[in-house]
Amino acid sequence: MQGGSVIYGDLSAAVNSNGTVQVQNGTVYGTCLPQSNPVNACNATPPASVHHYELSYSSPGVTCEGEPVTIKACTNAACTTLYSGTTSVTLAATNGGSWTNSSPTFSAGSASSALRKTTTGSSVISLSAASPAASNALQCKNGGVIDSSCSISFADTGLKIFDTDSVSAVPALTAGVNRTVKLRAIQTNSVTGACQARVQGTRNVGVAFRCLNPSTCVSGQTISQGGFGIGGTSAASSPGYIDVPLTFDSNGTASVPFNYSDVGEIALHARLVLAASGNDPAITLTAPAAATVVRPYEIRVTGITIADGSRPNPATTSSGDGFVAAGAPFRVQLDVLNFAGNRTPNFGKESTPELPNVAFDSLVYPTGGSGNSATLQTTGNFTAVSGTAGRFQNAQVVWLEAGSFKLKGGLVGNDYLGQPDVSQKPASSTIGRFYPQHFVLSNDSSANLCGSGSAAFSYMSQPGVPLNFTLEAVNTAGTRLLNYNSASYTGTAGIGLVAENNGSSHTPDLGGRLTGQPSPTWQQGRYQFSAITLQLERGSSVDGPFLNFQPGIKVLAEIDSRNLQSTALTMNAATSGTCAGAACDAAKLGNELKFYYGRHRLENAYANAFQPAPVVLKAEVWNGSQFVLHSADICSEVKPASLTVTGSPALTVSGSNTTFAGGVNPANSLLLSAPGQNGSWGLQYQAPVWLKYNWDPSTAGDENPSATALFGRYRGNDRLIYQREQ
Repeated sequence: MQGGSVIYGDLSAAVNSNGTVQVQNGTVYGTCLPQSNPVNACNATPPASVHHYELSYSSPGVTCEGEPVTIKACTNAACTTLYSGTTSVTLAATNGGSWTNSSPTFSAGSASSALRKTTTGSSVISLSAASPAASNALQCKNGGVIDSSCSISFADTGLKIFDTDSVSAVPALTAGVNRTVKLRAIQTNSVTGACQARVQGTRNVGVAFRCLNPSTCVSGQTISQGGFGIGGTSAASSPGYIDVPLTFDSNGTASVPFNYSDVGEIALHARLVLAASGNDPAITLTAPAAATVVRPYEIRVTGITIADGSRPNPATTSSGDGFVAAGAPFRVQLDVLNFAGNRTPNFGKESTPELPNVAFDSLVYPTGGSGNSATLQTTGNFTAVSGTAGRFQNAQVVWLEAGSFKLKGGLVGNDYLGQPDVSQKPASSTIGRFYPQHFVLSNDSSANLCGSGSAAFSYMSQPGVPLNFTLEAVNTAGTRLLNYNSASYTGTAGIGLVAENNGSSHTPDLGGRLTGQPSPTWQQGRYQFSAITLQLERGSSVDGPFLNFQPGIKVLAEIDSRNLQSTALTMNAATSGTCAGAACDAAKLGNELKFYYGRHRLENAYANAFQPAPVVLKAEVWNGSQFVLHSADICSEVKPASLTVTGSPALTVSGSNTTFAGGVNPANSLLLSAPGQNGSWGLQYQAPVWLKYNWDPSTAGDENPSATALFGRYRGNDRLIYQREQ
């Protein structure tokens, strides 16, 4: 499609279009299937259309001047929102009425013109053309009240209420803010047809107002004018006039400064009783109602508590008590105020109730953190607080991130009865601190260093035991909290490893022997632990084996005492047996492991002086009562270069680099060269740290295994009576 066309409805691609609806210089309010070019050329929702047009005025007018008329393009029945698209109308009038501009220019959904009629009588006004066309009939309002006749009457003498310029209609006002309107007592000059003063000087004028929307006024809410407090009457009642002295100038115009303490749409009224004077008979001039909307001055956040109202917001950041978990609902209280700081009791009682709302203002903590309007959510509407008119609350406000922020009040739809939003929306005090609901454990794994299946094991003090896990700080919905960073959020959770050996020989509190741990930090709500040098240190004496070694983690400290997700807490390394409920303070990591206290042992070598001598190196582990051959060791390395020989003549070591088989070095993997003579030589094998042993109890520390190589006949040591292997 092209050429500026507008289509309402769905389009499907033509058979020869490669499955694409081509949109060039046109608009589609619908879905393009299967796709469009450009990609976003088709919109699922059309823009708002004109529900009806509204003409508003204050009849009667005066024959010496035009009567202002406002034209609105309304998008809903209450005309609280206006059409923002291109709009044009043509105004029409009967019985000699003429327009100052029959095709006025629209701005933000409204336009204005004026109807003139130089002779007395009435003129019916209408629209002879309108684009876009409205889906409902034209509506007319005289002084804010629906006028089915759509007519404006004109007289030669009148009393009229205008804005400060003495010409325009009274605009929207703000509660409690002073505004000076002009009251004009004028008549048409019979010769020139121009307006002239009907009265001059100080006169007592009856002034009044009625509440149109809401349709009743609240007792005690008044218009303040020149020291007079003027109460209002309901929309269905007659005005309750109160005489106040006003001074009219030579043009017949009096200034009337006033303010209204409440909100809503009101109609201003004035009445001037004139006695007969000269050729002028007695007359009562009654001004047509001047309707205007009085909006709130300010919407202020006046209270923050937890959802049930039992605990106030602590307003904390990096220290002090926290508030609620991120994602948990809390209560916000709003006051709708006038300029004097008093609540406006008629707010929320409109025919279609106006409602306050809240919006994100600013992130307070942590510095550089994440927070915007999408992070603040409200469920349902603010509702009036019983017994306190002008106060509203909502206990379903939610902040989805960690940290502290400020919000501000406002109006739903950002307008009040079709008029602009309130101007004063002060930021609240700091709200928070919001903290994680809990920490979620995932991707946890553990493994032994040697072997597979049930035979897999690790030696104590052997580094590199694989242990991995990920923690995420989440809100109540399980969404990760990006503001939870060790660098900017004080008091993030400290995580510690714990461990115990389960089974028949339970050994608690083994976590302190786990060394070589990494030191991860919280990054955007994530804590990733990946150990590459982890080991279970040997104890101060030979112990073990730990055949059911269970590693785990626990939260050591957190500023708001946050913990792991409760379902993950199934372990207490400080106690024996299975924990339950609050007694469980840790989460298991991966599967149970096996740890042995091991050592390498060299056996004495014997051979003919003219033959190479094989050397036997064994792996042994402590079984709880003695050292035994560790046949499961198929991983320990055998290196000829690690075997040293002392004695003369010097012997060489040959063999092959390999690994244990069944706990013993393979045959001929360690070979001593033949010396060619009888004698003995000392042997020592450079064992890894985790396979050394304190072979000499008289010397502190662990040593490498050692032995003797004997070649030829050897009668032994004359002083040796008995010899036994350790």
